[in-house]
Amino acid sequence: MKKTYKIGFFGALIYIIFELFIFFSGYSFHIYTSIIAFGVNSLLLLIIVAYSIISEYKKTNYASFINDIKSGIQTTAIYSVIIALFIFSYYRWINPEYPILRKQHLIELVNDEQSMNKLSHAHKNSNPELYDGKSEGDLIDMQEKNIILIMDSSKALPITLFSLMLLGIFYSFFITAFNRLILSRL
Repeated sequence: MKKTYKIGFFGALIYIIFELFIFFSGYSFHIYTSIIAFGVNSLLLLIIVAYSIISEYKKTNYASFINDIKSGIQTTAIYSVIIALFIFSYYRWINPEYPILRKQHLIELVNDEQSMNKLSHAHKNSNPELYDGKSEGDLIDMQEKNIILIMDSSKALPITLFSLMLLGIFYSFFITAFNRLILSRL
């Protein structure tokens, strides 16, 4: 197995252990847990992509720009597939109450009239053509439908996979450019 795949697998394993630790410690339903998990997931992806690119760069004695990006994307691909499958199984079998409770919490936030009025006015002012003729009730209904769609386990898999791949590709380009322009000159 290539080193880039091993790095992606190892990074995914670390994140899975982190998520399971949160679940077994009882903090999975805390309001800020999803924000912390997203931050850890993004940071871990950045670290493994950077490690993969820099280690391949040093190993191949200043290989091409494309090889650096390719090693970052290979690491991202393995990491993204494993994490997306884990999130799907987490929502479906490990903690099936989580999406239900998260939906309820987000819908409660949407149904708070004061905050939704402020939010709807801000949305209408920022893009009046899109929200023309829509009332606050219409906006609340739109938000509720979006929440219900996003928190479904079958939708979590492609959303997670796509977002991690997109983030990993961005990281690959960024780390490769940073490595070539700054680190290689040191």
